[in-house]
Amino acid sequence: MPELLRVKGGLFLSMPHPNSDAAEACFAQSLELSRHQGKPDEGRRLLEPILQQFTEGQDTADPQAAGRLLAKLGQVQ
Repeated sequence: MPELLRVKGGLFLSMPHPNSDAAEACFAQSLELSRHQGKPDEGRRLLEPILQQFTEGQDTADPQAAGRLLAKLGQVQ
């Protein structure tokens, strides 16, 4: 399920009119499920490449939220 949510989030971003709010919700849910399944490494592996796609606008809400989620995943061991 986390992987499906990650793909769904990617689809929201690849639409002609990207829906970043829906994408962020999918990514957050994907990470939350990964965390509950005891897979923080997988969650990081899924989110890091997406965050790296943001070459501009690092100070906007989506990359900042992704960074916070990565930080939380780093704390879960």
